[in-house]
Amino acid sequence: MYNIVDAIYQMVGQQPSEDENTPQKRVDKIFDQMDKNHDDRLTLEEFREGSKADPRIVQALTLGTE
Repeated sequence: MYNIVDAIYQMVGQQPSEDENTPQKRVDKIFDQMDKNHDDRLTLEEFREGSKADPRIVQALTLGTE
């Protein structure tokens, strides 16, 4: 996930908020929101539910595919 977010930051070049100002901070924030059982792993179900709760995740992962 880090590699994807890092690539997006490099492509977009925008200034994110302080708590998301590096790809690693953004990945950590996304992961913390999605990992509901806090086992440091994302199940497909956790990813699906997390993506529904934060549509920006799907938008970021599909950047430039329109």
